[in-house]
Amino acid sequence: MKKIFILPILIAPIMAHATDPVGPSAVAQGATPVVATANAPYAIATPETGDTTNVVSASYVKGAYNDAIAAVNKVNADKQAKLLNGSNNHTISSNVVAGSDVRGIVSGVLAYGDENGIYGSAKTDIAQDMGVQNLDDALISANVVLDGFYAVGNAKQNRLNNWESGDMVSEMVISVDDLSGASFTNNYNAFRGNMNMLADSINYELDNTLMSADGVITLVKSAVDEVQGINDSKRVRAVTAWGNDSTTALIQFANAQ
Repeated sequence: MKKIFILPILIAPIMAHATDPVGPSAVAQGATPVVATANAPYAIATPETGDTTNVVSASYVKGAYNDAIAAVNKVNADKQAKLLNGSNNHTISSNVVAGSDVRGIVSGVLAYGDENGIYGSAKTDIAQDMGVQNLDDALISANVVLDGFYAVGNAKQNRLNNWESGDMVSEMVISVDDLSGASFTNNYNAFRGNMNMLADSINYELDNTLMSADGVITLVKSAVDEVQGINDSKRVRAVTAWGNDSTTALIQFANAQ
């Protein structure tokens, strides 16, 4: 009868140290059992004839226990640290954002911008396809990233260069709003100095700065009005009606022959 009680007594200390139920004992605690399988990384013991009628010594049980713990310790030493989001400390999802359909969405959105307001919905679609609730807590495959960069590179516009100097032309354009009160006929140097300061404000030389069509038209109109005003100021007035010295008129300029 003593043999009947040896096995439970020896096993009890082992079970007392198990914090998470594993193996067949998990069923008794209402948990899903983790059962050893033949294709697992570590070999399993094959039941032999007589195992159901033989008992084991305490040293045998401790040896089996120590081997199991050794395997657990090796896994613990070899395992990778869990990835966490540095901003909110959330666990990074094990689902990686990848797949041809996702690459298509990423390439399309990045290449053509968000003119149609699809960027937000595209991210939602990707999250749903990958089974990820928050893209902030998800990794993305290198293939998707490279496809996105490739699409952006193909869709980008070439920069304008100054043909003479080879310098890049500013993407900032002088508009009509920047030409308020522009005057250059009376003091060209002062006007050019003001335009240079305007170009300097965007860190470019005036020679590498474009002007909008509206700005050009406004500038030409301002110049014409100023020239006309200067010419009118130089015209003389003359009495044009005999007997009426108080009525004068501007003398028209004659075309030079």
